[in-house]
Amino acid sequence: MPDSLKDLTPEQQKELQEKLKNMSPEQILQLQKQQCIFCQIAASKIPAKKLYEDELILVLLDINPAAKGHLLLLPKEHYSIMPQIPPETLNRLFAQAKLKSKLLLKSLKAEGTTLLAANGQAAGQRVPHFLLHLLPRKEGDGLLAAKEQLMPHENQDKLLTILKEQFAALSGAKKPVIKSDAFPDHTEESIASVAPVKKKTLRKSKTDSGAKSETKSETKQKKSEIGAKAKETETKTETKTSESTNTPSNESVSLDDIANLFK
Repeated sequence: MPDSLKDLTPEQQKELQEKLKNMSPEQILQLQKQQCIFCQIAASKIPAKKLYEDELILVLLDINPAAKGHLLLLPKEHYSIMPQIPPETLNRLFAQAKLKSKLLLKSLKAEGTTLLAANGQAAGQRVPHFLLHLLPRKEGDGLLAAKEQLMPHENQDKLLTILKEQFAALSGAKKPVIKSDAFPDHTEESIASVAPVKKKTLRKSKTDSGAKSETKSETKQKKSEIGAKAKETETKTETKTSESTNTPSNESVSLDDIANLFK
């Protein structure tokens, strides 16, 4: 991969820093695009080994690969780091990373793949254009070998607390997201919101028990009255029907009797 600021002399770097201080964010972005090799590739001003291209992203073969089949996935628009990338473009990048990872596993008989993203110089980013590195891996290839560093449990707990507090502040939550021993599947905030509802429901059920018993007795009485009226109405109807018609019962009616009704 090409270097950028590292190719400049100390005097040139100092001169560039002075220019940047007097430039607006829009001017700085335009300057970055002009100097960015990947923006030039996206504009087809510099040739590259393109494996995939659409309106939002590019997938290239790295010209200085760490392994055979080392791929670069990048947005066509200039974004220095991942937090600047719109969701649609970011989703497209990772969707292609999934597909191209499968491609490397099948076509190159890779035993695995590694997906890397460097945000900032301290993370190893050498060009201010966000890239996803997709590396095919083999057992014992020695890539990305790093010394294991263990952190004491008490330091992990402190770090977790700090990160949760910062996440709560960034997401606009009123309280940090901390698990409760009594409710391991709920946060303190969710428990606080659920508990009052349960208490109110209990109180309501107690106060309504007397009213419900009264309602049941009234309902039974109304049902009995309605049933009596229904029986009385049914008796009257049967009596009236038998008096007004001399038609025999359904069992004694023949087909000829039914036919005579239509003559």
